[in-house]
Amino acid sequence: MSVTVPPTEENIGRSNPPIVRIMQNTDFQRIRNTSWMLLFCYLVLYSRRSKNQVCSQGTADRSRSYGTSLFYYEKMKIDGECKKDKKGRQLYVPRALCILSHQPFFTAFNVFLRELYRNAILDSEDQFADENDSIPRVESFEALLRKGSLYDTLLDDSMALLPLEKHIQHFIDFCPSLDPGFLIHLPVFQKIYTIRIPPLTRLPYTDKLCFKCLFTSLSPKNIVKVYAAILQEQRVLFVSEQMDSLTLCAQAFNSLLYPFRWFHPFIPILPFAVTETISASFPYIFGVTTNQFETEDCQNNLDGVIVVYLDYDKVVVPKSCHLVEFRKSFVKKVVTQMENTCSLL
Repeated sequence: MSVTVPPTEENIGRSNPPIVRIMQNTDFQRIRNTSWMLLFCYLVLYSRRSKNQVCSQGTADRSRSYGTSLFYYEKMKIDGECKKDKKGRQLYVPRALCILSHQPFFTAFNVFLRELYRNAILDSEDQFADENDSIPRVESFEALLRKGSLYDTLLDDSMALLPLEKHIQHFIDFCPSLDPGFLIHLPVFQKIYTIRIPPLTRLPYTDKLCFKCLFTSLSPKNIVKVYAAILQEQRVLFVSEQMDSLTLCAQAFNSLLYPFRWFHPFIPILPFAVTETISASFPYIFGVTTNQFETEDCQNNLDGVIVVYLDYDKVVVPKSCHLVEFRKSFVKKVVTQMENTCSLL
């Protein structure tokens, strides 16, 4: 799915322009929970962040949907003519590419979106450039996306000659399900991304971005403290300015519960309309942005809630919450192992 702002004269200079989706209606009607998908894509576009974003959402049948997006700017053109402001500066239109799936392959989706941007969008922009005035690619997106990759590279030149639709079709056809014990080589344009699904007797598959974000956001001692709270079915609230941090850290803790499973409400990004749900008496794992956390609906309902500040590596346990901590010898052993693991990421 691709979402963008309509490139029209009336949208120039507007702080909140309308947003349209670009997708075949026949395909869109076959997808469940389309309202959440559009909300995720719109939030990415309005956030104006030139980077990847991830999100997770549960459905009524207890399955989960995952979203990965890539945000960038492209030159604003009306009737094939590039538009400039009154000072002669080039105008740009925000656009977001989104992948929506029932599989949590965040890294693979990020790689695909970056390769799609590099091979399709940048090349198409260069085709419209004048011979004496080439478009600087750094204006369109971060220079990070054009750096080399550690993934295996295909030597077959015929892959580069395939149309864009074929590359997308290959990626969708080869995108695997979470069948245990499989090793999948996923083609992503001229690269091969390898996914290894653990067997049933091991920790379930969790994208490396989840643990990387978790170890970056929290210290090993605080990770153990939050883990103890989740095992005791406490009410846990994650707070961060980044939506992707909320999703990735919540997914990491959910995976660490193995062989146990979390059957209570699990909402990494809690909608604003149901912020008062934080006052519920049942156990939950919720996540809110910093702006949402500072609202009265949230501040007035934090009694007995364990708050985890991902941006500040801080865990606040209220006095009314009876949390039984692990033995110090066990905590010391786990912290040492986590520190060794962090050095490998």
